[in-house]
This record gives sequence, C-alpha cells and structure tokens, in this order.
Amino acid sequence: MKTRLTKVSGVPEKYLYFARFEKSGPRYYFGPHRHHDFYEITYVESGSLTNKINDNTIILSAGELLLVKKNDIHEVLGENVDFINLVFPAREIDNILDDEGSGNLFDFDRIPVAKIPENERMHFESSMKNLMDVHGKPQALLAFRIFLYRTLMEYFFPASSHHVKGTDMPDWMVKCLNTIHGDGKRNWTLEEIRKTCGRSKEHVCRAFRKHLGMTPSQVINGYRLERADRMLRFTNQTVSEICSGTGFNNLSYFNRLFLKKYGTSPVKYRKINKY
Repeated sequence: MKTRLTKVSGVPEKYLYFARFEKSGPRYYFGPHRHHDFYEITYVESGSLTNKINDNTIILSAGELLLVKKNDIHEVLGENVDFINLVFPAREIDNILDDEGSGNLFDFDRIPVAKIPENERMHFESSMKNLMDVHGKPQALLAFRIFLYRTLMEYFFPASSHHVKGTDMPDWMVKCLNTIHGDGKRNWTLEEIRKTCGRSKEHVCRAFRKHLGMTPSQVINGYRLERADRMLRFTNQTVSEICSGTGFNNLSYFNRLFLKKYGTSPVKYRKINKY
C-alpha cells in the first residue's frame, strides 16, 4: 500500500491528497469519517469498492467514479482493489459552481456516480496520475483545476451521456441529448432540437433549464467544447481546424468560450494536457 500527499506549490493551505492502493491484501477498510471542508473523488481501476455514504451503499466497479460531497458520512470497504482517491478543498468545486451558475448541481439526494467509457479510461487514469507527477511545479494548480472542471462537466453534470445514476430527466430529453452529443459538428438550431425532442420550443427550453440549468445553446456549446478538449489532447490538428471541426464558425468566439470554461487558452491548454 502506498500513500502520497501532494502540496500545491505556491498556494498556502491548499492540499491535494493522492492515495494509490495496490492489491496489497484481502481486505481494505476505512471507517466512518466526514470532511467538513473537503470533497473526495474516488476512481476504481480494478476490483470493486463498497462505499457507504450516509444511508446509501454504492458498489464501485472498474472504470467507475464517485464524488463524495462535503459533510457526507463516508465508510469504505474493499477486497483486492486498485483505486485512486483524490481529496481537495471544497472551495475548488464551490468556485466552479458559482462561476457556471450551476449551484443546483448537487442540491438533490442522489450520490454522484459516473462510469468512464472503456475507450477513455486509459487517458482518464493518465490524467489523474499526471496530477501527481506535476506536484511542486508551477503548473500544478492549473492542471488540477482543469482536471476537476473537465471531470465535473464531462462525467458528473446531468447533461453528460456518461451520467448513470439518480436523474429524473425524461427519456425524450436523454435521447435528444445523446443525439446532439453524437453530432457535435452539426450547427444545431432551436428548431432542429425541437424536432429531435418532439416537443414545443417552450417545453424544450423549460426542460433544459429545469434539469440542466442551461439553455439549449449553452448545452450544445458545452458538448462542442468537450470535443475540442479531447481533440486538443489527443490529435495534432491546429486550433483553427479544431474550431471548425467542432461546429464553431468564429475562432475568436471559440477562444472566448474556451477561456471562460477552462480558464486558459486552447494553445496553453494543449501544452499542459497533450498526450
């Protein structure tokens, strides 16, 4: 069993805790505990991990991701399991939710659990381990914040097609979001979204605001930016090519939206996150 503590360079009283547990024995147990000012992200690489959170029991399998909220009572049990645990100050998530106007993201009772698609797991695991590799370096805090933002928006935000538990979103809306997500290059209009959903424009807009806290155009741009994020990390296409390839017709507008979402320009983002 190996445990690692990483202090974010140059930022007093901010810590990232990484605990990497190998298959070191038949049983792992961490008793009930609560962090008043911290969140935890747990990712299972292999095996299974039982998490008891408040009055709920969640069994994580390989490729699944759990977010433990501040003030949750948390107990962990596992057998022959590999997992990565990341603990960080609550203000990091609180700031993101305030900036995005998404304060209702965790206002309901569900336990935030997501499943990383199999073809993305290697890159996701590399991203988590990269945070450990850059500790003590000037880019550590920025790398962490980019990772956290991307993880929240891609895997825990209800609009994500990876979201797997606890949403009351109607089936027609889930199908519509999956269709939009699968055709990111298309220049979607509200009328096209209405036809895809089979509902009136007013009904569609109300549903998007109720379940996602966003307008349809904000959701579409979010999906496009997620695709741009992956293309910046995993391809050699130029920023201009990525801009047009994700459905944006204006490079300045694309750069402005990307900066707002990720806190840095596409060029700088690529330098930090390129695989």
